[in-house]
Amino acid sequence: MLRLGLPAVACGALPGGQARRAALATVLKAVRASSAAVYARVTTLLTEAAGTPLGAASDVDDNGAPPAAYALFSNEHVAGAYVEREMGEADDAHDGRLVNAAIEYLATHWKPLHVEPLLLVEGSEAGAGGDGSIAALVRRWSGAHPHLTELLAADEEADGGDGGGGGGPVTSGRRPPQLFADHLSEKAVRAGVRAGRLHVGTYRVSEYDVREGTVAVDLSGLGSRGKGDRTEVLIRGRAAGNRAVDGDSVVVELLPRSEWGGRSSRAVEDVGAGTGVGAEGEVDTLDDGVGRKGEGGADSGAAASAVAASPTGSGRAAKRKAAPGAAASAATVPLATAASTPSAAAATATMGPPAVPKAEAATVMPCAKVVAIARRNWRPYCGSLASTTSAADGDRGLFIPVNRKLPRVRIRSRRLMELAGQRLLLIMDAWPRTASLPSGHVVRELGTAGGLEAETATILLEQEINTAPFSSSALATLPPADWVVTPDHLRGRWDLRDVAIASVDPPGCTDIDDALHYREIGGGKVEVGVHIADVTAFISPGCALDVEAGVRGTTVYLVDRRIEMLPGVLSGKLCSLMGNVDRLAFSALLTLDAATGRVIDAVFGRSVIHSKASLTYEAAQNRIDAARARGAPADAVDGSLLGLAAMAAKLRAARIAAGALTLASPEMRFRLERETNEVTDVTTAEHRETNAMVEEFMLAANVAVAARIHATFPHVALLRRHPRPAGEMFAPLLRAAAAAGHSLDVSSSKKLSDSLDAVAAASAESDPYLSTLLRIVATRCMSQAVYFSAGSVDSAEYLHYGLASPVYTHFTSPIRRYADVIVHRLLAACIGLAPLPDALASSARMQRAAEAINDRHRAAQFAGRASGALHTKLLIKRKAVADEAGRVLRVMENGVAVLVPRYGIEGVCYLGREDVEREAGDAGPAPIEWVDSYDEVRDVLTLNSGRSLRVLDTVRVSVVVKEVADRADRVVFSLLSRRQ
Repeated sequence: MLRLGLPAVACGALPGGQARRAALATVLKAVRASSAAVYARVTTLLTEAAGTPLGAASDVDDNGAPPAAYALFSNEHVAGAYVEREMGEADDAHDGRLVNAAIEYLATHWKPLHVEPLLLVEGSEAGAGGDGSIAALVRRWSGAHPHLTELLAADEEADGGDGGGGGGPVTSGRRPPQLFADHLSEKAVRAGVRAGRLHVGTYRVSEYDVREGTVAVDLSGLGSRGKGDRTEVLIRGRAAGNRAVDGDSVVVELLPRSEWGGRSSRAVEDVGAGTGVGAEGEVDTLDDGVGRKGEGGADSGAAASAVAASPTGSGRAAKRKAAPGAAASAATVPLATAASTPSAAAATATMGPPAVPKAEAATVMPCAKVVAIARRNWRPYCGSLASTTSAADGDRGLFIPVNRKLPRVRIRSRRLMELAGQRLLLIMDAWPRTASLPSGHVVRELGTAGGLEAETATILLEQEINTAPFSSSALATLPPADWVVTPDHLRGRWDLRDVAIASVDPPGCTDIDDALHYREIGGGKVEVGVHIADVTAFISPGCALDVEAGVRGTTVYLVDRRIEMLPGVLSGKLCSLMGNVDRLAFSALLTLDAATGRVIDAVFGRSVIHSKASLTYEAAQNRIDAARARGAPADAVDGSLLGLAAMAAKLRAARIAAGALTLASPEMRFRLERETNEVTDVTTAEHRETNAMVEEFMLAANVAVAARIHATFPHVALLRRHPRPAGEMFAPLLRAAAAAGHSLDVSSSKKLSDSLDAVAAASAESDPYLSTLLRIVATRCMSQAVYFSAGSVDSAEYLHYGLASPVYTHFTSPIRRYADVIVHRLLAACIGLAPLPDALASSARMQRAAEAINDRHRAAQFAGRASGALHTKLLIKRKAVADEAGRVLRVMENGVAVLVPRYGIEGVCYLGREDVEREAGDAGPAPIEWVDSYDEVRDVLTLNSGRSLRVLDTVRVSVVVKEVADRADRVVFSLLSRRQ
C-alpha cells in the first residue's frame, strides 16, 4: 500500500492471539481503485492465516489453527471512526479525514491494552518531523531488528514501473531504457486464454542453460475445450522470459513456426548484466551472452558476456557442425517478437534470445514468449553477496542465490560489508521492465557460507521445510509416553499377536511403519499380512496435531538428521511397530495363489500385533540364506521370511510381465563418524533380495487399498498417478541408447521394460553399468508421480505408468507421509470403522490437499538430495578425488555432463579452451584437452587431441572443491586426458 502512496495502519501485539496488524477499510478501498494486483495481495493477507515461515514457531488458537496475520478494521461502519463527506470534497481528501478519524478512534479504543496505533505514510506526507514515515519506524525499531535497515535502503530505489518499484539502476536523472516488454493486462490475458491464443503454465528454467526454460501448456484445443494434454514449449532468452522466475505461473504466446527451434547445446550457469549492482551512471543492459560460431558458416552474434559461457568465462566457441537444414544465415530471433508494444520492441531491438539452431524436425520444439505473470512464486531465497563485493560499492550489492536457476538480485544495504561472506535470506521486492535484474532486501543472516550448519539451514529454507517445534496445542493431544495397549484396545480389532510377524527396515530405523507375515491357508493359497502403523488411532481428524502434520506433509530425511512429520513420541515409539511389544496396526490380509502369486482377495481391518523381530535388510537376508542352506527354517520367523521371499519373486515376475518398469537413480549411503557426525565415506546403496521383498508387498497392499477406496469413494479417493510420457520426452533416452549401439522401443511401458532388459543381458559382461545408466536416463525422461483426487481427472488418467497399475495409492507409511493418513481415514470409512471426515468429502478440497502434499513431497526429495550433495562435497573438500571413473550423460558444445557412480555426484566438465587452461592453472606440464569441434548431428564432441566424446562414454575425471563465496563452494569436474 505504501508503494502506491497510500497510508496504512500498523499496531503492536494484541492480547488473546488477535491479529498483530490491522488495515483500514478506507485504505483497502483506495488500493482497489489504484491497483488490482496489489488489492489481490492485500486481500490474501486479510483472509489467510499466518503461516510459520522461515522455520519459526507459531502460536495456534483453540482450534489448532494459526491466528490471522492481518485484520480488517471496517472504520467506515464504526461510530466514532467515521466522518461525513463535506460538500464538494474530493475522494482523497475525504479518505484522508477518514484515516485520521480512525487513528483517533483506535488510539482511544486500544489505550487500555497499551497498544498505540501508528500511521505510516511515504514521502512528503510524513511531515517535517517524519514521525510517521518508514524511515522513522526503522530508526525506532532497528535496535531490536537490525535487518529493518535493509528495507529502508531498498525503499530508496527508484521506481521502474510495471512490476513494482525498485531495482532500476540510477542513470544520473535520465529515464532508464526499457529492457523488457510490458506485461499484458489481466483483461487482455483472459481474452487471449479464452481465444486459445495465450496459454498458462509453470515456467521451469533449463537444467544446463539458465538462459532458456520451458512451460508445459495445453495445445490440444482452444481454451477449456482442450483434452488436457500438456506440451512443453521453449522460452529462449531472457527477453522472451520477460522477468519470469523459475516456478512462476506465466502466460505465454506461441511464436510463428518459422521461429521454433531446438534446446540450447551449451552449458551456461550464469548470465552477465553489466557490473550488476546498478552503480551511479551505469546504463543497465540485458546481456544474454549468446554468441555461437559455426552455425551456417557465419557468426550468429558476439559472445558479449564471458560469464554466460561457463562459470569461469569462456568466450571462444568451438567449430560446430549443425543439423541438416541449418540455414546459411546468422539471423537470430528478433526481440520484437517478445515485445507487446512498439516502444518496447524499439528499446530492446538488439537484445535477442540465444541463436536458433535450425535442426531436424524431431528436435524442433514450439517456442513462445512470456507476455504476463499469472502468479509470482517468489519466496525467501538463500544465497550470498557476490565475492567481488567491496567497500567501493557503497550500499549497492549483488545477491547470488544458491539456486543457479534464479537470477541475481540487486540489493541496497547500509551493512554491505558486514553481510559479505555470510549465508543470507532474501526477499525479492520487484522486477521492473527497466532493470535487467530484480531487486530485493536481506531479511536474515544464516551463518558463515560453507559451514555445515549454515548450508543445512540453507537447504531447509530453500525448500521451505518447517523445522519449528510442534505447538503446545498439538503436543497436548498426545497420549502419555508410558502408554501401552490394554484389553480395551482389542474391541473391534483383530488379535494377531500370536502370528509370526516381523519388520524389515534399513539399519538405524526407529519409525517402523510396516511389518509382514506369511502363512499357508490351504487350497493352494497363502496369506500375506501387511501390517501398517495405525497412526489415525492417535490423531483425530482436525485436531491441532492433525493440522500441523498436514502442513508438514512428510518427514524429511537428511544425511545427518530428520525433520519429522509427527512428534517423536509417536513416530519413534508409540506408533512404531518395533519388536516384542504390542502395537496398534491397520492390516491388509492378502490371499494369494501359491503357484502364481496372483492376489485373489484382500480384507482390511484394525488389529493388535506383536512383532516377533525388528530386522535390518541385511539381517533378514542372512536368516533367509541360512534357512535355505539348512534346508529348513530355524523358527516361525524364518519360515515367514522364506515364504515372503518366494511369493515376492512371483509377484515381481507378474508385475514385470504386465509392463512395470525397473527404474534407477543414484542412491548412496553415508558413513558418519559417531562423535562429530562427519561423513567419512560414501558408498552405493546395496539392494538385497529382502529390499525387493518388502517393496513387492507394499506395492501389492497399496494397489489393493486403492481399488477399495476408489470403488467406495469414486470422486474423493486420494490416488497416485504417474502420467504416461509423451513420445518426445524419450528423445534423450533414445539418443543415449543409440550412442551405445542399442535400439529401444518406447511405444509402451512393456516394450520399454523388455528393451532395457535386453540391453542388460547384452552388456552384462562388457559393460555391466550400462543398463543402470540407461534406467537413470529413462527415469529422468518421465514426469514425477503425483497425488490427486479421483474426481479431479478422467479415469483414463489414473494410470501409474511406472508400475503398470490402473489405480494406485499410498497406504503403507502413515508415520512419515500425510497422504497415507488420509488414505487410512478413507479406508476406515470404506469398511465401516469410522465416518468419513467432512474435510475429505469434497473432491475439490481433496485435490487442494493433494496438491499441498505433492509440494511438500517434492520439497522433501530435493532437500534430501541437496543434503547428500552437501555432505559429499564436504567429504571431497577434505579429500579430493584425483582419478575416478565417470559416465557421460550429455554432450554439449562447450563440455560434457558427467556422472561419477562411485560418489553419486554429477557435474559439467567445461572443455572450452579458455576454461581448461584457466582450471589447469599451475598444475604444471600435464597434457590438457579442449573442444575442437562439436557435431550436433551425431552428438559428438571432438577434442584437440583427436579424442571423441559421446553420450554414455566412460571417462576418467578428477573432482575437487574450490572455495568461493557466491553460491557455495564449487565442485569442479575436470576431464583427465588419456595420457594422465
